[in-house]
Amino acid sequence: MDFMVCTEPDHVRMAKALRFSVYCEEKAWIDPSQYDDGIEEDEYDSLAVHFLALEDGEPVGTSRLLLGA
Repeated sequence: MDFMVCTEPDHVRMAKALRFSVYCEEKAWIDPSQYDDGIEEDEYDSLAVHFLALEDGEPVGTSRLLLGA
């Protein structure tokens, strides 16, 4: 398993897509109809450092560290 800090916009997008998959589809904590593009994001994303866990190049985990929130 590999772990990375998301420094590229594509990597942050992968993290947000994984959040959508878990929060909206798997756990149904958030209504998926709020997100037309399958990307779960909120007002804290711009204040955060995003992280991804990858297995064989596929995202399997994500976290974010909020800075200044």
